[in-house]
Amino acid sequence: MLYTVIHLEDRSEYREVVERSVMRSQGTYLGLSSLTLLDHVLSQSSAKLFVVDGSFPRVDGELAELLAPEAIAAIRRYYPTTPILLFSSENDIEDIAQTCGVEYMVKTSFTKKRLDDTLRSLLR
Repeated sequence: MLYTVIHLEDRSEYREVVERSVMRSQGTYLGLSSLTLLDHVLSQSSAKLFVVDGSFPRVDGELAELLAPEAIAAIRRYYPTTPILLFSSENDIEDIAQTCGVEYMVKTSFTKKRLDDTLRSLLR
């Protein structure tokens, strides 16, 4: 299935924020909470945009760890040209984004309008 956004985020409140933003644009959304779920979905679904947190568990129920680079690499293996937004509060988010060649937004300083505008821009 093709989604507008596939979002990898272990915290439900942030999945809800991004989902609402996608729904305001009449898009489709799939929220995932672990790297294992992302790996499973990548072979069966695609997206116009991937949104990835910095830290999340490898498997649901485990502790979160910095897995964004691994998730981005997995997405790139299947969808090398699809835009990815790193949406995280990690201290080194800018360095991670630059190393991985993706856009980024800091969770602790976003607004609803800025998130909407960023998602719309990346979906063009």
